[in-house]
Amino acid sequence: MNASKTESRAALWLCVSTGEQSLDPQESALRALAEEQGHCVVTVYGIKRSAWSGSQDDEFVQLLKDGKDGHFTHVLVWSLDRLDRQGVLSTLKKLEQLDDAGINLVSYQERWLDQLSSVRGLLISVIAWVAQWESERRSERVKARKDDLSGRGLWPGGKPPYGYTNEEGVLVKVDEEARNVELIYSMYADQAMGQRRIEDELWRRGFKGRKGRRFHKNSIHRILNDPTYLGEHPNGVKAPIIVDKEMKSGVEARMRENRHLRPAKSKTVWPLQGMKCGVCGSRISVDSGGSRRRTYYCRGRQKDSGYHMRTGKTCTAPRLSANDIEDRLLSELTTAMRSPETFITTLDAAISRLEAQEQELATDIGPLIEEIEELNRQLIEIDRARTKGRIPSA
Repeated sequence: MNASKTESRAALWLCVSTGEQSLDPQESALRALAEEQGHCVVTVYGIKRSAWSGSQDDEFVQLLKDGKDGHFTHVLVWSLDRLDRQGVLSTLKKLEQLDDAGINLVSYQERWLDQLSSVRGLLISVIAWVAQWESERRSERVKARKDDLSGRGLWPGGKPPYGYTNEEGVLVKVDEEARNVELIYSMYADQAMGQRRIEDELWRRGFKGRKGRRFHKNSIHRILNDPTYLGEHPNGVKAPIIVDKEMKSGVEARMRENRHLRPAKSKTVWPLQGMKCGVCGSRISVDSGGSRRRTYYCRGRQKDSGYHMRTGKTCTAPRLSANDIEDRLLSELTTAMRSPETFITTLDAAISRLEAQEQELATDIGPLIEEIEELNRQLIEIDRARTKGRIPSA
């Protein structure tokens, strides 16, 4: 060990996916790295289980405890995916926990974690944004699968509405739950009970929801708004009728009297949405025509756009498949994350372009400001002339 370096205590985190694999190659490489960086290895955590399922949580909690107790100040891992494979957000959470515990992470494969500490926060922020984006895309793929099952008349998965059970893709009525649904509709439409009062009344009578729990007013609200009880789920899957149309109409009439019960709207913002078109400079919009048909298009293609009003032309930029262009963007970002130096170079170039555009805008705005000042001066002169009676008042 190099005596010129200050020795610090370190732990090794060794992980393989199966019991048949050996931890020795990782241990040899990490011990060599520890010696190179001046660390004294005092603890070794050896795990022979996949990191996908989160089954390493107990060992990770112990690692955090040992670090907080001062047993070591550094933990050496082969790569970040040996620490966690449940997604970028889960990895970020563990990195934050290590920071909070005062433990420095050293990765054999990702040496830039230490070498580029000045931009580490920026890189992690970008990775977190990518993770959120990946989550949106994962939701798209799940929705596509559900749409496929629904299109074949089968329940797409997940918990069926209260009152039904799923038997091989077919919704089947649960008699006891169906009677509770009918009672809730009757209390609301016929007896004019509010949802909170229905909750209390059901509990008083001993009626319980799934898993033997008390009905909550939010559950009652979902039941009253669910159209499935008329015989068909919104996704097109058929279901046994529990509530007739007359009863449903009575509930809807009362709902209209309570405007505050309307659900809030939400909107997804996609990665390239709002950027400027490279052809005409108009904003990029998204056509969410379903998970398999979502496209990016330029607003300048439309005849009511500012570009068309100014030029009388429509933009020639074609529509682009959102999945295809986002895959390419994700690939470029992933490559950049593997080479932070390249990422920083690209970022510097983007900043330089923005600064150049700012200077161009300042040059264009200058004459406009002078014209406005001249107009203001003329207005002042006109006002003075009117005050002195040189110009008759209107």
